[in-house]
Amino acid sequence: MIKIICLENSKSLSKTLITELKSKEDFEVECFSHAIEGIIEIHKNPPNLLIISSLLKDLRGADALEYIKNDKYLASIPVIMYSTVTNTMNDIYFNKADSFIRRDENFAQKIINEVDKYSKIDGISTPESISKSETEILLDIDKIYQNRDIQNIFVKKLLENFLILETMDILIESFFTILFSSFTLSSLNINFGNKNYKKTFEKFNNYKNEYQKFKIEKDNISIFIEFLSESKEEEYNLKFALDVITKILHENYRYNYNVEKAQKLNYLFKNFLPEKVVDDLLNRKTTKSLMTGEKREVAVIFSHIKKFNELEETLSAEGVVNFLNKHFSGLSTRIKSYGGEINKFIGDAVFAMVGAPLSFNDNEERALNAAKEMIEFVESCPENYKIGIGIHIGKAIIGNIGSEDNFDYTAIGDTINLAARLESLCKYYNVNILVSNTVFEACKRKNSKTEFRIVDTVMVQGKKEATTIYSAEDLNFYPENFIHTYNKGIKMFSLGNWNFALDYFNICYSLLPSDRIVEIYINRCKKFLINPPESWDGAIILDFK
Repeated sequence: MIKIICLENSKSLSKTLITELKSKEDFEVECFSHAIEGIIEIHKNPPNLLIISSLLKDLRGADALEYIKNDKYLASIPVIMYSTVTNTMNDIYFNKADSFIRRDENFAQKIINEVDKYSKIDGISTPESISKSETEILLDIDKIYQNRDIQNIFVKKLLENFLILETMDILIESFFTILFSSFTLSSLNINFGNKNYKKTFEKFNNYKNEYQKFKIEKDNISIFIEFLSESKEEEYNLKFALDVITKILHENYRYNYNVEKAQKLNYLFKNFLPEKVVDDLLNRKTTKSLMTGEKREVAVIFSHIKKFNELEETLSAEGVVNFLNKHFSGLSTRIKSYGGEINKFIGDAVFAMVGAPLSFNDNEERALNAAKEMIEFVESCPENYKIGIGIHIGKAIIGNIGSEDNFDYTAIGDTINLAARLESLCKYYNVNILVSNTVFEACKRKNSKTEFRIVDTVMVQGKKEATTIYSAEDLNFYPENFIHTYNKGIKMFSLGNWNFALDYFNICYSLLPSDRIVEIYINRCKKFLINPPESWDGAIILDFK
């Protein structure tokens, strides 16, 4: 059976704690609203665990804690302290508590969780029973009161220095000054992390043998001090001062560690997520608030390495990784330079967006400019490989999508699917960049300098409506009259005039025999002249991926 004594002013809270804790078979709980009465019982029948509120009827919770931890028989009892007040000065006096809980709407459950934690410690014992009268207890508490004024002045000085001094070196130097001016010290040695700070007061070296030695260690902090004790009260206050300094240093260490850790995490996250998304995630307070989405217009970029399997066979595993890292870095730099963000790398493919989380009034133009520079980068690489790029603009659902413990900031919807389909068709048409009619029309409205060649009108797999697709490229590359003749052939083909269309495409073939798109249209025209489609709307059904 684990015995728990609770010092709590509120009857309703005492009742809640007793009800909750007694529901567990192994707990015996007793509550006292008067601290002195509770301390008398603690001496008579020491508990395994103490719970102390900061606000009590006849005594401050911090003073009750101080009394317990100063008593050589009771000091080993674990103490769970809680407070409704948020005050750095007050918190210093809760330093000796084994656990400290800030009182909020869930704090009763937090206390119960802490009790469960201590109850599971092997060998939790009950101290020796040493009875004390109320008079003896009050005398000891009076000594605590007498020292509080001195301690308050000291704590105020320390906290003032802690809040205004920027570097650890200056902070510790201020601690030295305060300690040497307040107490009779011979030497003080502070180890903080991997740094050592030491000061010796030469005036007292002749009395070295009379000095007491005292050491405090906590995590990566150790303080070693030699001092001349003129009274028990001064020794008591010095040890209190060192406890406070240790707490301040420890909190400073935790703060700096957490800041450094947060900065590293922030840096790492921003390698995987857009900076705006990371900042937004850090401001969300609950898991539910993370799992949100929105519908917005984005320009989607899909890129894939053509004949990657052939390239992979010529490289070692390490070589493949090095190649892909270089390739992805090159593409990522060019996408981000136009305000785009990498959504994810999929095998040797890249899925990126312009317009989320930051949107521009020319998302499609930015996506096209990034794509052109991506092609230029690949053409400059010595590996002699090619990529295909598909671009489509439209509405997509953007947000953190996945499970509660594993989600991605990503986009879903037909816009993404069509961009991926366009990229996969680059190999079939032997072009570098394919865009949808939506991208073409948006660029046309904004008088874009990008040149386009109409490629086809297709019904892609999974879509119910036909879309006209275009290749973004420099049309000056083609022989004179090629594009003009080609466009006439496309017009005749869309009207179902296979003979006229074939004539125009044959002329194009004579001008540029290597053109894959012309070859496709010549074969189609010949096929349709023999076996024309039953109903013709100008669109080709593509039933392959």
